[in-house]
Amino acid sequence: MVDLASQGIARLEEENKFLREQLARYQDLFKRAPVPYFYVECETGVIVECNMTACRQFDYEEGFLKGTSIMDLYADSDDGRVKAQLVWDSFVAGKPLKHMELKYRCRDGSSFWGVLVIDSVLDEEGRITHGRFTIFDITERRLSELQAREDNKKLKETVEELQRSRAKEKLFTATLSHDIRNPLTTILGMIEVMHDSNLTRNQKNFLKLMREAGQYLHALVNDILDYSKIESGEFHLESKSFNLHRLVMNTVGRTSYYF
Repeated sequence: MVDLASQGIARLEEENKFLREQLARYQDLFKRAPVPYFYVECETGVIVECNMTACRQFDYEEGFLKGTSIMDLYADSDDGRVKAQLVWDSFVAGKPLKHMELKYRCRDGSSFWGVLVIDSVLDEEGRITHGRFTIFDITERRLSELQAREDNKKLKETVEELQRSRAKEKLFTATLSHDIRNPLTTILGMIEVMHDSNLTRNQKNFLKLMREAGQYLHALVNDILDYSKIESGEFHLESKSFNLHRLVMNTVGRTSYYF
């Protein structure tokens, strides 16, 4: 009888030892988990337990956060405590929650962004008694997104400024060309009229040079307009035949007078 009792006690001690070892392993996994982990009471919002990573994340000594409110860990902002209160209300009401991005506050006043994941702990009657809160730090990702938005904003502003500059340049070129072509057309017209009048041969040669110079200037103005069209992407090439010999002779004749 004594032997049976001794064997039973030994077996219980073995089982208790095994359970203690199992508990120690789970507690070690909990404490050394790579992300902040909180066990929160549903009725009061008080932190019942948290791991070492949570204390390091919020810059507190181990064990300090136990007994404090989970709401004290959120930043005093719309993305922090205000949004967290809405999340808490949904949690205690048993509503399904997606992963929420919230802003948190550390002991030194600094802040960081984190994704909150909440798992409900239920009693035998299916009521929520506690919540397992896990926080994933996403500060680096948020900063990258913010920098990307700033870069896109600057790029958009640069493109808009370039478009405004091109529009002004196009308007200036068109206005300038119009202001030059109008009097130039008048001058060319008067040259044609004078050419048909009674002039000496030498005077007609002068008029011919004036007409060719005017036509050259008129073509130059058109080239300026074509250049502005190239800048704005509105330029279209045309394939036309021309007399190369006449073009060369006109150019030579236009310049030979001065030498």
